[in-house]
Amino acid sequence: MNRLIKQYMDGTLKIKQDELTAVERYRLLAQGKKVDRLPCAVDSGETLAPLIGISVDHFYHSSEKMVEVEEYVYRTFHSDGMGLSTTLRGMA
Repeated sequence: MNRLIKQYMDGTLKIKQDELTAVERYRLLAQGKKVDRLPCAVDSGETLAPLIGISVDHFYHSSEKMVEVEEYVYRTFHSDGMGLSTTLRGMA
C-alpha cells in the first residue's frame, strides 16, 4: 500500500482508463453484468474544500462553492456520483 501512495504522490501511479461512463456502469451492474471497475462516489464535501482554497465556512454558506468542490472531486478522482448536503453544521 505504501508503494501505491508514494506513486500517487509523485505522479507515477498508472490508473487504467475507464471503459464505461458512470451511467453505463450502474446500468450493467443492475443487470448483473460485468463492468470495468466498481462504482465509486467520493463523499468528501467540507473535507476537501480547504485543499482547493475554500474555507469550510464559505463552503457551508455558498452553493456555488459546494458545486466547485464536487466538480473538483469529479475531475480529480473520477467519481461516479455527486451530491450536495448542507448538514446540520451548514444550517447553523
